Amino acid sequence: MRVVALGGSGAMGRQALTTLSRIASPDEIVVADRNGRAAEETARHLLDAGQTARAVELDVTDTPALLRLLEDADVVLNTVGPFFKFGVPILRAAIASRTRYYDICDDPEPTAEMLGLHAEAEAAGVTAVIGAGASPGFMNILGRLATGGLDEVHDIATAWSFNSSYQDWDLLRSFNGQSEAALEHFFEQVTGTVTTLEEGVFVESTPLEPVEIDIPGLGQGTGYVVGHPEPITFRDSFSVTGGCRSLCLMTADRAAEFSILAGKIESGEISVAEATRLLVDRDTEIGRRAQAEAPRFRGVGDLPIYFVAATGTRDGQSVTQFAATRNKPEPMAIGTGVPLAVAAATGMGQVLPAGVFPPERVLNPEPFLTLVAEHWGVPRSELLYQGSVTHERVGTGV
Repeated sequence: MRVVALGGSGAMGRQALTTLSRIASPDEIVVADRNGRAAEETARHLLDAGQTARAVELDVTDTPALLRLLEDADVVLNTVGPFFKFGVPILRAAIASRTRYYDICDDPEPTAEMLGLHAEAEAAGVTAVIGAGASPGFMNILGRLATGGLDEVHDIATAWSFNSSYQDWDLLRSFNGQSEAALEHFFEQVTGTVTTLEEGVFVESTPLEPVEIDIPGLGQGTGYVVGHPEPITFRDSFSVTGGCRSLCLMTADRAAEFSILAGKIESGEISVAEATRLLVDRDTEIGRRAQAEAPRFRGVGDLPIYFVAATGTRDGQSVTQFAATRNKPEPMAIGTGVPLAVAAATGMGQVLPAGVFPPERVLNPEPFLTLVAEHWGVPRSELLYQGSVTHERVGTGV
């Protein structure tokens, strides 16, 4: 089994390859990156751990070179961002070369475009699993569990934490330069409009709108609407008839900070890159203003780090079911790279349906969750807990 890792020397790619070699030990890993020196370093890291590996300097926009590399590959892992620019062309190359494909796309627009290539992939006999990181990815498996046993699914809320004083959690603590693209992407998804689901129809919504969550057994707090692929894929995967929104959980001061920075981006005062730098550098002026404005924002409360809550009917009753995690690693690279590796590893040697799929359509909760817990270094009991609440009348939801 030969695995090609595009962008394999980046933070997400390197973590994915380290984990993949531990789980599956492919015959060969080819680290492909436009930074040849970084690719060599990652290949040496893998070789030192006993994994056969080599490096290739590659510009993924060189389509003939990309196709030549993929012709001899069994699996391609794509961690090259931004996905609105590189997602569709690389997937097309994987389909043309008949190479199984996995990525960590967390951008709703290319997600929809790549799902539109389903018929081409099916005709070529290629399986493509898109959005197989943390959110989407791990989150989608929580979605399968949260909707399990429901006769109808009315509404779904997915939520992930940026920071939480309740759980002493903050993604900024684990920031490094390689994660800057992820933070820039976040600002792209809290400005302009974002795609959500209402009454089973996709609509454009205002980002950072507060949504109150109060579910017994899960917790109480506020999440803020952000752009993410889950509403795009969940509608058809779970036959959602009502709404679906992706929420970011954060403290009140962080919510104020994001609102201030997003407003500056919208007005043209600063760029997305500049907003990211102000956030990472903990700019004192922005910090003082955020502290002053924080009282008008509501925080995460005691909600868990990740969860999916689904309201629907079961045996004629209205119920809300949830699947959540109490604990996961803070570093973005580990949080995203490990699920990608697990998705690829569990698919090796298996016949999967041809086409383009989100994770909830082709990945089974087990052994996915057990392997993620092991390589995240999280006790299985803290990785997942579930619950349900029965409502007095049909239609009561999240």
